[in-house]
Amino acid sequence: MIRALVLSVAALTVAAIASCTTPAQTGQSGQDTCGLAQHQNLIGMDESAIDQSTLPAHHRIICMGCMATMEYVADRLTIQMGPGHKVASIRCG
Repeated sequence: MIRALVLSVAALTVAAIASCTTPAQTGQSGQDTCGLAQHQNLIGMDESAIDQSTLPAHHRIICMGCMATMEYVADRLTIQMGPGHKVASIRCG
């Protein structure tokens, strides 16, 4: 009985992990849905040098070590800061 319960829990855990997928950086459809290609030049740039007026209306900047929601929003540009307040990565979502 306990063995069956343990196996069931293990199977459900594996199924849950398998259903967690990371969308492609250019969006789930494979298209650049957030203007990612236009903003590749931000990588390595100091946070204070980013001209926010050139960013899409739907964007967010996440500081290094800060918490952020994990929902995927295809048209949102996410800018991840790294050490020294420099842009470490950008992605759609």
